[in-house]
Amino acid sequence: EEKPALEGRFGVASDPTVIEHEGRLRMYYTGLDPATGRTVICLAESDDGLRFRDVKTGGRLPGLVLDGVDGAWDEHVESAY
Repeated sequence: EEKPALEGRFGVASDPTVIEHEGRLRMYYTGLDPATGRTVICLAESDDGLRFRDVKTGGRLPGLVLDGVDGAWDEHVESAY
């Protein structure tokens, strides 16, 4: 039995939300940026709902959609801190 898989750089993928967009499945999820240790919002796509891949977003990391700013209100995009 195949299990869903995401090959990404963030080490953590939590709080996923999956929507259909132009015939593909898009998953927005909370990741952990290894460079800063902060949570970030990421995007991955899938054709079959089992294998997801990071979307090239033009950010400093593949799949990166939203990243907080040091010392600003959004420093920890989604976190209990």
